[in-house]
Amino acid sequence: IEESMRIAVEKMIRRNPRALITFSGAQGYISTSWLRDRRYAPTWNYEAVHFTVDITLEEGHAATEQALRTLINQVDTPYPKPWSPDEMGPRFKQLAEYVVPFKARIIETQAQFKLGQGDPQTLIDDALGALERYGNHTLALAMRRQLGPAVV
Repeated sequence: IEESMRIAVEKMIRRNPRALITFSGAQGYISTSWLRDRRYAPTWNYEAVHFTVDITLEEGHAATEQALRTLINQVDTPYPKPWSPDEMGPRFKQLAEYVVPFKARIIETQAQFKLGQGDPQTLIDDALGALERYGNHTLALAMRRQLGPAVV
């Protein structure tokens, strides 16, 4: 990010720290061609969560390095040979100059899940079978998790 743009964004956040952070989860198309009862229209199943937050920008090189190390440890630790930023040498500090760490205090949470709730069991069974067959295991798992133990 260009230095002048980074500064402008930081000023904007300091003036108005309220933001909306969106995360999307499993999602995918549910085709009527998969269903025994073809009177249903195709649809899109999904998971989404929106957080309204107040952002506080963190200051200084130490805060940036701590934020990056925390993130890297969080996502790299599960692997057999976790990576460390120390392996980059001085390049780590050079790249860290382009990162602006922040904390976000959650003000409001809105979660929305459209995963087949209210659909007849035959439609759910057909959709789950096709999702597994065509490789969208993530959406199938989300549907099973949302719809409960009755869904096999």
